[in-house]
Amino acid sequence: MPELPPALLQAWQALGHTLGLAQSSAIYATVSALHIIGIALLFGGIAPVGLRFLGALPSLDVRAVVLLQRFAACGLLLAACTGVLLISVKPADYFSSPVVWAKLGLVALATAHALWFHWAHRATGWAQRPGGLLALSGALSLLLWLSVIGLGRWIAFSV
Repeated sequence: MPELPPALLQAWQALGHTLGLAQSSAIYATVSALHIIGIALLFGGIAPVGLRFLGALPSLDVRAVVLLQRFAACGLLLAACTGVLLISVKPADYFSSPVVWAKLGLVALATAHALWFHWAHRATGWAQRPGGLLALSGALSLLLWLSVIGLGRWIAFSV
């Protein structure tokens, strides 16, 4: 497991103290709720698109797919920003957990997959023909993001 420099951990924890996360359960709860909203936007956008690529939602048109991908991207941004804030309450504890590192690795992998997919298939008419590589990509996306959510819940009980 990688170790972060102590100065980085201290600065991260200072951020949490400065914003009042460590001192106020109301502030922490608000940031936590925003994190959940980010996850909902992310997976709420990813799930129907992944299912469309698997052929399960054939009536989902290209415009809807693009809109859902934008919701997912906004959700990822919100979840990542609030996740950074939530970790700031006790960064040394979080980063000593292999579950946190596994989640961060899967977030990076799932995000890279989404970016690759968007770049590689944007101009190829992917939204018109589910199946094959498109179905595999949809299944992988669903599996990766569900795993991220599962690890996130595990963190709540392991740190």
